[in-house]
Amino acid sequence: MRRGKSWKKWVSLSTLSVAGAAVGAHSLADVIVVPVHQNFNYNSNTPYTLDLPGINKMRVFSTQHMTSGSMGQNSRSVALGGVAGATYFHVRRYTAATWFGAPRKILQGTPKGKKWASAGGTVGNMGLLGAVDNTFGAIGPSSYTDRYFAFQFKDQNGQVDYGWLQATLNDVSSPQDIPVTITQYAYDTSGNPLDTGSTLSSVPEPTSTALAGLGALVLGAAGIRRWRKAKQAAGG
Repeated sequence: MRRGKSWKKWVSLSTLSVAGAAVGAHSLADVIVVPVHQNFNYNSNTPYTLDLPGINKMRVFSTQHMTSGSMGQNSRSVALGGVAGATYFHVRRYTAATWFGAPRKILQGTPKGKKWASAGGTVGNMGLLGAVDNTFGAIGPSSYTDRYFAFQFKDQNGQVDYGWLQATLNDVSSPQDIPVTITQYAYDTSGNPLDTGSTLSSVPEPTSTALAGLGALVLGAAGIRRWRKAKQAAGG
């Protein structure tokens, strides 16, 4: 009788152990949310550093692009990218054509619920939150509200982490007026892709082997024997 109770106790504890393995340790990883609520404009409140762990912090900064020739084009922008010295900071961006000169790289905005891989655009180390040409007006969107911008970076341990930044661009009215508001940003320290707008860490799906092992423990000794035989037959 005592032996039977000991067996049941072992099965119960083992079930809890396998259940924990099936769920995954990343379920306890922190998603760090950083409120900002800061207004930016061309050469106003820039450069501005947004803290991330390690050297690959990000910053908001102003840029100007001038083409040569008699039809020179002057464009100005508010950009998001890594700080000086950052070695691994990436955003998603797309190319916007201009009337003269080189195209500009505009940040790829998304609604909530997009992962890094599905956010669209191409990968680069910086992109523009807003841009304007001195003659032809806005380059890319002239306004947007509460858009999310995915980013990735390497932390102090060399792990690639994922995050998002939430921003609004009010109507671009002149080359001197590119009013951007950054509301907040977030990043996940687990290394799992973080959905844009989400404050919950992604939890990996349980593997079929872990689920099968959990079911076997629930069934008891006979279930464990059947699970072991099936695993050996499958070469596991």
